[in-house]
Formats: sequence, structure tokens, C-alpha cells
Amino acid sequence: HLGYIERINTSPFSSVLKNSTTTMTKEENKEQLRKMEKAKTAQDAIELTVTESNVTREQLRLGPMDIVLVNGSVHGNVKRSQNLQTIQLFLNYIQANQLKNYYPTLAYVMTGVSHFSTDTGIYSSENNDNKKEECVATTSYHELQRDEISILRNKVPILGQSTLSLQLVSGNLHVGGKDCLHWMQPGIPDILAAQVIDFVSTLTS
Repeated sequence: HLGYIERINTSPFSSVLKNSTTTMTKEENKEQLRKMEKAKTAQDAIELTVTESNVTREQLRLGPMDIVLVNGSVHGNVKRSQNLQTIQLFLNYIQANQLKNYYPTLAYVMTGVSHFSTDTGIYSSENNDNKKEECVATTSYHELQRDEISILRNKVPILGQSTLSLQLVSGNLHVGGKDCLHWMQPGIPDILAAQVIDFVSTLTS
């Protein structure tokens, strides 16, 4: 899938389709999470991680009145590149076949800036697994964001561009000062949320 689906508006033709995959009950999910908390090693936790085969999922049939927010992910260079390529191909298909009025409105949410204590500011297992390094206050590295803008410019609205300069100098706003990828709240996520609301409001008005 391309990313998380935000169900902002519902097309009259939309329907909810239950995934046929065998799923766990809520109690079974809770028990699985309790086992993960007690896991003694990282490998134990990996083996207990909830996956697509054991968690309740729904498929949504979307129409032109729906709004979908997508992101290429920050995890794994290969996976991220594949995701961005898939999004680009999908947008090209819609544009080439003049299908805009038949598909949901898509918007891309720009990947946030990270502030790990590495040359690029990006997480490195070699340098950051011990969780002892503090986040750097500022960084100039924004290749991930530059790639997204380069690939998707003029194809889809890109939300979050206006926060880039603020993110670069806000390393002190990450969770706990050592999780240099995720942001504290209130903070950067609130600004991005306001931009999403403005985007949706413009469409619905």
C-alpha cells in the first residue's frame, strides 16, 4: 500500500470490505502486546510483532470525494525508493489517462527532518543504538525532503514544505532529546496538522 489512508470524506459509492485474512480478537491482540513487553531480547520482540496476518484490517473502496495522504516512509533506502517510485507511477497513470475525476484527491506529506548525531542527521545503528547520544540542535541535511520535492513537484500537493527551515533548527523538539526522529507535542506536528486542515478545508469549501 502507499501509506496511511485518511478517511476525510466518504463517497456515496464507497464501501467497507473486510479483509479475508485470519485475524486476532482484541483480547488476543492485548495478550500479544503483553508478551512483547516481557520479551527479554530484541529477537523475541521481533517474533512477537503484530503483522498483517494477525491484526484486524479493513479495505476501503475510495472514490473522488475521498482525500488520501501518502508518504514514502523514512525506513530503509530501498523500500523508501520503491514507495516513491510507486507513488510517482500511480500519479503518472492518473494524469496520462485523465482519470483525476475518478480517483481520490492525493496529497503527499513530506518526511520530517531527523537530528541524529551522524554526519547526515539520519539514524545509524552503529552510532545510535545505544540511545546515549543527544539529538543535535540543528542540521543542514535535507536530502530526503529534496528528493520528495524533486520527484513529486507539479504532480501532487506536498504538505509540510513551509516547515522545513523550522525543522532544520528544531533538534531540541524531539521526544526525550534522544529519539531524534519523532517530535514532541505540542510542536512541529501541530503546524503540519494545521496545514492538512487548511488543505482539506480548501477542497471541501
